[in-house]
Amino acid sequence: MHIHYNTNQTTLPLEISSFFPQDHLVFTIERVVNTLEDCYFHAFYHAFARPSYHPKMLIATLLFAYPQGIFSGRKIEKMMIENLAMQYLTGPLVVSYRTINRFRVAEGMEELIRNLFMDLNLRLKMEELVTLDCLFIDGTKIEANANKYSFVWKKATDTKTLLPLLETYPHDLKTVVADAGYGSEENLLRLDEKQVNHLIKYAMFDKEQKRGYKQSARNLANWHYDDKEDSYTHPYGWYYRFHHIKHQKTQTDFQQEIKVYYADEPKSAPQKGLYMNERYKNLKAKECQALLSPEGRQIFAQRKIDVEPVFGQIKACLGYKRCNLRGKRQVRIDMGLILMANNLLKYNKRTTQN
Repeated sequence: MHIHYNTNQTTLPLEISSFFPQDHLVFTIERVVNTLEDCYFHAFYHAFARPSYHPKMLIATLLFAYPQGIFSGRKIEKMMIENLAMQYLTGPLVVSYRTINRFRVAEGMEELIRNLFMDLNLRLKMEELVTLDCLFIDGTKIEANANKYSFVWKKATDTKTLLPLLETYPHDLKTVVADAGYGSEENLLRLDEKQVNHLIKYAMFDKEQKRGYKQSARNLANWHYDDKEDSYTHPYGWYYRFHHIKHQKTQTDFQQEIKVYYADEPKSAPQKGLYMNERYKNLKAKECQALLSPEGRQIFAQRKIDVEPVFGQIKACLGYKRCNLRGKRQVRIDMGLILMANNLLKYNKRTTQN
């Protein structure tokens, strides 16, 4: 005895939405995209030639394909033929892969994704799904769309990206939380000037907390400082006298002031000179105190929970291990789409789990 099976049975067309569970991702994407203001799509309007596909439909198809780990224009076109959930968004239309790829790199796409992020952010805040008290920041490396056998590791650029990022943040900042890649003197100083609370590790923070370093002769906290003569004495007796002040600029034209001390006996001393940045030293001491406080420990621990898994979800779960487009502008669009796809997956889960 078997359940009746007949592929030749004629059936009446049913409403496609009836085939999906109520918590399906496609309904969340439809709701988010349809509530976007029409002014966001003015760049895609043309008063000549044949009528174009509606940009809301095209952005919805991309936002549905990316969470499935499908980034190719040809495969997205194939989804419109074979995937029932995709057909719910597109209806009877099958968009050419050329149109999909042209839309993805269109002139107004970068601004559209930026507005989409802002709208979703405000929606999450209004629905009390997130708080904007702390801004957690981190970064990761993703291969470019080039020869995969010519991968080049560039120097870390996290330090130079913090301040430009904060300039574009639309909300009032209360606390900025970031790892050691962002703990430069310029970043800490500028945040203090803006009166923004921050918990940012500097390069030597973790090493300074180890017992071996606390007892080490390399730790300047174990050196004796004579403020009258402006000199340092090594724990083993070598004497370092102030010589001159050195001025230097970083790659961002930030001016640093370094005090240079030379040893009286350079041949026998473990190091001939000592270089001291007093301003950075004070900033690090203040940051260390904030990071080691009970509240600071709790907030910084939460950063690892909220930020670190995102990169694993994007790379391992969604399969986004290298960019699909070339050029900085196109890469920003591609990254915006995959990050928005990940956000929509989480938003759908949070709003439908009850």
